Amino acid sequence: MKRLALICGVCVPLTLAACGGSSPPERTKSGTAMSAVEIAQLGTPRIEPPSGPLPKRLVVKDRKVGWGAAAAAANEVTIDYVGADYKTGVERWGSRGGLEAFRFQLGGYAVIPGWEQGLKGMRVGGRRELIVPSRLATGEGARIYVVDLLAVHRQTKLPVAVGASDGIQDPGRPSVRVPDRPAPKSLVVEELRKGSGPAVEIPAEVTVKYLGIDYKTGLAFFNAWGPDRPSHLSLRDPHSVWAVGLDGMRAGGRRRLIVPARLGYGNGALTYAVELLSID
Repeated sequence: MKRLALICGVCVPLTLAACGGSSPPERTKSGTAMSAVEIAQLGTPRIEPPSGPLPKRLVVKDRKVGWGAAAAAANEVTIDYVGADYKTGVERWGSRGGLEAFRFQLGGYAVIPGWEQGLKGMRVGGRRELIVPSRLATGEGARIYVVDLLAVHRQTKLPVAVGASDGIQDPGRPSVRVPDRPAPKSLVVEELRKGSGPAVEIPAEVTVKYLGIDYKTGLAFFNAWGPDRPSHLSLRDPHSVWAVGLDGMRAGGRRRLIVPARLGYGNGALTYAVELLSID
């Protein structure tokens, strides 16, 4: 299945993602969360200056193995993280320094593919380093992340990956069609309907419904369009496809994003039909 996942401050994809606004929970008997004291003692991780050529594959290294529950697809997780450009080693992203811890759903397509793949199996209390090649990031270059897993929450129902005719009755759902032009080489943003509400200003937290379509075949591979499937996206990375594609969009509006292969998983262009429900 082709998927697009982008860093939002997760707390995309969905529900796809939601950012935690409250203090991290105390450690539980089941080992699903670190205590506030344990979190305060973590300290900010250091990202070592990179060496060697740009990576072509995801590199996963546990700096510290956790003691608690393991993260799996459909779990919501809360993390702290720092991220840097691989070439320069300069830190550019993070949930530290006074920012909220980041909460999102694994398997919800709310974060970059490198996170979806690299955080599975990580245990609460652990610290993990991810070296993410450009094709598993946002296509803007390789990155290094150091992630602390603070909590693993309940499993939630993943949005359904379906074919074009999935039987969902939603008269407002956009039609699915096979394009009659070659796939683009850069992100294309089309305004299908202009909204009347407030406009998205990055960084932002938004609620949307959207449909993911294979550009070549016209078949839907991801469906979060139904009335009971709102998705929460955290748009913190200004270079991510979601942030670029939704910037300036007004609540109530609808856009089509055509994503070239180099900004997705690299195995084909994708189309997303997105309706902005609210700015949270």
